[in-house]
Amino acid sequence: MERSISITHNYRLTPMNIGQFKIGPARIRANKKVYLTQPINILVKKSTAPIQTGNRPVFLEATASKKEAYVGEQLIYSFKLFYRVEAKNFDLNMPFGASHFQKEELGKAKSYQSVVNGIQYHVQEVSVALFPIKPGKAEIPPATLEFDIYHRPQNRSNGGPFSQFFNDPFFSQGTRAEHKVLRTKPISIEVLQLPEKGKPEESKNIIGNFNIVSNLGKDDLEVGDTTTLTITVSGNGNLRGVSFPEPDLKKLFKIYPGSTGVQPNGHRKPDYRKESIQICFGPFKTGGS
Repeated sequence: MERSISITHNYRLTPMNIGQFKIGPARIRANKKVYLTQPINILVKKSTAPIQTGNRPVFLEATASKKEAYVGEQLIYSFKLFYRVEAKNFDLNMPFGASHFQKEELGKAKSYQSVVNGIQYHVQEVSVALFPIKPGKAEIPPATLEFDIYHRPQNRSNGGPFSQFFNDPFFSQGTRAEHKVLRTKPISIEVLQLPEKGKPEESKNIIGNFNIVSNLGKDDLEVGDTTTLTITVSGNGNLRGVSFPEPDLKKLFKIYPGSTGVQPNGHRKPDYRKESIQICFGPFKTGGS
């Protein structure tokens, strides 16, 4: 007696571009033989469906703080999920175009509520800082979000002590899960080169609003004592290229290895950064300098 066994693998594909594409044949080996499926041709067209602006249960929004920036200048890319239904199992893919930008995380996602067209939504927001690395037209690719929406049968909570527990989708008979895939639109950025006229010879394309301060631990020392000089640069922009040359202490002090560090998000503004260096040194002899 023969029996038949089938194994099915399902893959969910989301096209990233329009055009003609081919899915190559799948390969399987059985009884020392290789079997191939037929390739599949797919035509991806631009969507003609109008963008809904009304009573949407779930939608995405992606924005950039500016559409024109200089090489090395910070721009903030924000992704927002608006939803007013029961949604779980979120899987966010947020590419940033590594050939055009450097990326820096700006902390954890924010959760809040917002009213859109008179309807209240839950909002999840993620922001990153992007820094263009070369002039020309650059594109922030679409972000893709996969998640499940749970549709409950319209019945019954009696308000008993276990009603909230049994309202969980795991226990609710008739609850239907619907898998969704949403994508944002790409965002085009015009990246400009900094003017060459008046540009410092050792310019590192560090653009932003910064403050620099220094602080000396103590200024009354004896030979053999040490003190710490702390130099701090803070502000909005990319501090990764900031360097701290060793101060000229006229050979009056012995300098010990210092430490540096960038501290993002240490401020009420998410794109605020602070980098500091601590230099320890001690005097060789008595006197002033």
